Amino acid sequence: MQQDPRKAILLMLRQAEERGIDQSELQGRTGYSKSRLSEILTSLEREGRIVRQTTGGKKKRVWLKGFEPNAEKPIIRVGYLRSSEYIPILSAIWEVARDTGTAFSMRVYDSPIEISMDVSRGALEMGLAPTVTQFLVAVVTSQTRILMPVATGGASVLENTSSPQWRLATSEMSSMMVLARAYSVAQRLEMVSFSSPVEALQGFTGGSARYIAIWEPYRTVALSRPGVREVARFSDILDSYPCCVLSVQREFTKGHMNVLRRIKEIYRDFQAQAGERFAASVLSRMRRDTGVDERTLLRSLASYRFLKEIDMEQIFSYMAYTGVPIGRDMITDSIIRI
Repeated sequence: MQQDPRKAILLMLRQAEERGIDQSELQGRTGYSKSRLSEILTSLEREGRIVRQTTGGKKKRVWLKGFEPNAEKPIIRVGYLRSSEYIPILSAIWEVARDTGTAFSMRVYDSPIEISMDVSRGALEMGLAPTVTQFLVAVVTSQTRILMPVATGGASVLENTSSPQWRLATSEMSSMMVLARAYSVAQRLEMVSFSSPVEALQGFTGGSARYIAIWEPYRTVALSRPGVREVARFSDILDSYPCCVLSVQREFTKGHMNVLRRIKEIYRDFQAQAGERFAASVLSRMRRDTGVDERTLLRSLASYRFLKEIDMEQIFSYMAYTGVPIGRDMITDSIIRI
């Protein structure tokens, strides 16, 4: 309690669920003075994490946000690709949802454009997808905004030295396509698209394409196969550009800025702790979605450099590099400032 009273109080309230706890009972459990406890609760209330209501006379009862009487249960639905890159940010969102009494739903996709479009039409509250796709949809639809970058790196162009098919396989509307395009031009290779990374990996190792632009954890899996070698890294061609960003449905930003702020704070905590406390439910779901074991998933995270804030000049440069005709002002207007 002395080290982190806020977290201890939030845990008590979460365990109490709809029952809540009288403020006087909280004082007895924590051992704090009335003024000290009131200071902590006022801070949590301002952040939108708890609700206090007068229940009779001067008595007050406290609930975790979302568990108070007649509360409308909010939900955060997140769409994402089959990539280990998202484990830390999904864990951060899961933790915020848990602490605020918000329902949390994860939905895996194979198409990045479908993720961004589902966010724009309100079928998802948040989406994790490639930078180029997210900004394009944000500008065109005006219904999504970009909260933060996820990571850079974590992808490579690989060669299957036993394949006679001089083609390069890549995914559409993604950072992989940008990577593949740059490499294929230099090597004069035919590019072919795939919709599922699992099928692409099977085809690549089976010899249907000599090269593949692929992300983690499939990069790590592929490099363990005989005859497969790395010929170019993400950073060799795309420097430290953010490969993916987190988008938010425009309507969700209204009244939920504290939730978004907490997601950014906890994500930074994960980075500082080197990923020691990822949500077990997120890891379990990612194992199922990718078909890759937990040990390989966690090992693959070493290929990424996780990012804290959006570097505007870097985004301007990246979008110009991709050739997508989006002006600097439109890019700037698509970003959430908190």
